[in-house]
Amino acid sequence: MIASLVQGVYILEHDRQKNRLGTKSLSPPWWEFFHFHLHNVLVDSADFSMFGAILELRLPPNYPKTFALNTPKYVIAFRVRAETRSRDILLDLKCIVNKIHKSFRFELAMHSFQNTVDVAGADNVWLAGHSLGSAIALLTGKKHG
Repeated sequence: MIASLVQGVYILEHDRQKNRLGTKSLSPPWWEFFHFHLHNVLVDSADFSMFGAILELRLPPNYPKTFALNTPKYVIAFRVRAETRSRDILLDLKCIVNKIHKSFRFELAMHSFQNTVDVAGADNVWLAGHSLGSAIALLTGKKHG
């Protein structure tokens, strides 16, 4: 499930790049299959790419309650790559020299996580990512906890 949510963030950015809006968007099936809905998008101010998404669980009324007990209310998923090679190199270097916490992406991730925790509680928010996205997820959780 979590891998699909992260993949959905990759596809969400590809939808943006290719101007696939509304019913033409290919990203929603990646999270809607698991009853998640797009709550918010995290956008990098440097290249305007969508690098993360806050997904909210919305179970149908007749869904087994036991599923809801083991599933987060929100998942914040992060993808890895920026839209330009220079942005990729900058983010990779920040990670290598332990400065990713000084990036706009991390600051927005931290702010978004805190706001979501304020609404739903820490036990109801999961962080997920791949590669550099997982570094941002790990650091966000570490700084919060």
